[in-house]
Amino acid sequence: CCFAMPLFKRKWQMLLINVAGNLFFILNLLLLGYHETGNLFANATAMIVNVVSLVQVLISYWHVKKDTPVTTVENIIFLLLYVGMGFMGFNRALDLLPIIASVFNMLAVFQKDEQKTRYLVLFNASIFCLYYIIIGSTSLLAELLAVITTVIGLVKYRKSKV
Repeated sequence: CCFAMPLFKRKWQMLLINVAGNLFFILNLLLLGYHETGNLFANATAMIVNVVSLVQVLISYWHVKKDTPVTTVENIIFLLLYVGMGFMGFNRALDLLPIIASVFNMLAVFQKDEQKTRYLVLFNASIFCLYYIIIGSTSLLAELLAVITTVIGLVKYRKSKV
């Protein structure tokens, strides 16, 4: 999902693959937490921000399909949810990384312009790369692919100067 998402041309396509990606990340974090500690919720902060992201992506998809704008209230609500819910699972300084990355994700999901979305995804994926390196998750591979394909998508869909 991380590999393919930035390569889609249309925003609605990016959003649908984002749903699947969030579901896979949640599953990975549950399994990794259980394997490492015997506690399914050892990586609670990252899981919580992925659940919030899943809800936001579905709302954004609705906006794209109905061609309605995202309101300032929605932006504020999701910013508070990402930060607030992220801190609910906060156990260590490392837990700041998913919270910071989630803010870039929030901006990317509600961004209507595909190229601006890709730039924000690049920041999000880069921060999650660092997080997954530190916790030792194989999700690092997905995020590395997201960085690579986001750069490819940025180049592929750049506006050419005539």
